Amino acid sequence: MYRLIPFLFVILVSCQSSQTKPDEKSSTKKSLQSTKVALKYCETLAPPQKEVDTLFFSELQNFNPASYYLQVKDTSDFLRKIECIYSAQEYGDTLSIYPKNWDYGKILSFEQHKIYGSDQKFFMLFFEFFGGSSSSYPPQILCILNKSGKILLYQDHCDSLKYFSVFKNKNPFLLTAYVTGFGNGGHHLYMYHKGKIRDALTDDIDIPNTIDMHEDDNIYDPYFMNIDIRDLNKDGYNDLRFSSVLKMICTKKIPDRKIHFDFIFCPSEQIFRPIKTYPREYYHPDCE
Repeated sequence: MYRLIPFLFVILVSCQSSQTKPDEKSSTKKSLQSTKVALKYCETLAPPQKEVDTLFFSELQNFNPASYYLQVKDTSDFLRKIECIYSAQEYGDTLSIYPKNWDYGKILSFEQHKIYGSDQKFFMLFFEFFGGSSSSYPPQILCILNKSGKILLYQDHCDSLKYFSVFKNKNPFLLTAYVTGFGNGGHHLYMYHKGKIRDALTDDIDIPNTIDMHEDDNIYDPYFMNIDIRDLNKDGYNDLRFSSVLKMICTKKIPDRKIHFDFIFCPSEQIFRPIKTYPREYYHPDCE
């Protein structure tokens, strides 16, 4: 029985030209080397003792994930192969990983899409797994790969995702919601910038929770803040306003109040920054 680890789909697809460029040759060589490392690792993790296991390791050496795009027939087998290749790509020869305990996975969506900052299509993989611990809730993972199969993003605790247009005649951002097992969380607004997938909301800034359904001192109503697009500072660029109603949960009745967080778009940095420091969570002395 195999213990599955966090897995990602590696897609080795060229969507534009049949000619192989020098950097693509290098990438292909590296992928083959990674596969060999993955094969060695998998044999160490779960030595093949049955004929079916031996066949699996043999198939892994010639596995081409691109041929499975939108045509995955045996999800379990597909994920078993992908987990090994991802480990090699992510960790190289060291493979210092910590396997997660889950039983099997299910693909929720698997598509190609453009996002803000680039005209190339990326592979968007969104899947859930079953049998994990409560700390992994929600048991859903998003990963984004380029056409060469390089993993550009891996996000766990991904509750939902949608393509979110902010600027006219521009590709949409990828808006995702992340939630912890307690019910707190926030949003990511992914874009492509200087060869990487970047969150246009944070940039290492500690932003407030934009999701709160954890009944400690307060909750939001709705739990997931509404997001409005408007030019808040009148500079010709759209900005973002997150809004909801704050409900305090106390023995003493405290009136509900509307709250909002404003994020101004900075065109030179290509990022949305909060106009001030907002409290990450709200407290009230009567709720202590």
